[in-house]
Amino acid sequence: MIIVNFIDTSFQAIQIIVRGWLHLALQFYNKIFGFFANKSLPEKLFFCFLIIQMLSSGLGWIQYEIKFNDTIELVFVSARWNVIFILASLLNFFFTGFWRSNWVWYIFLFLQTLILILFGIATNNPSVGFTDMIEPKDYSFSIAYWIFAVSVVCAWCLGVAVFREDLIRNKKLPTIKPN
Repeated sequence: MIIVNFIDTSFQAIQIIVRGWLHLALQFYNKIFGFFANKSLPEKLFFCFLIIQMLSSGLGWIQYEIKFNDTIELVFVSARWNVIFILASLLNFFFTGFWRSNWVWYIFLFLQTLILILFGIATNNPSVGFTDMIEPKDYSFSIAYWIFAVSVVCAWCLGVAVFREDLIRNKKLPTIKPN
């Protein structure tokens, strides 16, 4: 009798937990959909590129092959400066994705420009910012590296455009008026 009561209570608890998680998931979906509904296309693209940048910053960018007996394995390694890229990407995503103020935009411009500069330095000299454990001819950059590179440049360009549009809309930036 105790086992039957336990099983019955467990099934009821599972149903309540599943309904609760579905309710939370629907609320989250509605909030994100509502958030996106009132954004312009450049702002939506900007937000998407920030998400892509944040997700791809933590992946392995350097790939190389190791041969064990007759089996070849592909190994992915994170960059040495990965912490800088991850932290700056997280800050940019959470600050500029959800808040709008001048200081947030200045932080975004500083961090995104810092990412661009450091990424450029590390790309031109991989032993400084990426890895020095193997010869440069022995490895290649993974697709995550290229995704991060494109997302950083696109997020910077769209961020500058959206920031400029915000300044014009708030009348803090002069515009050229046609005659």
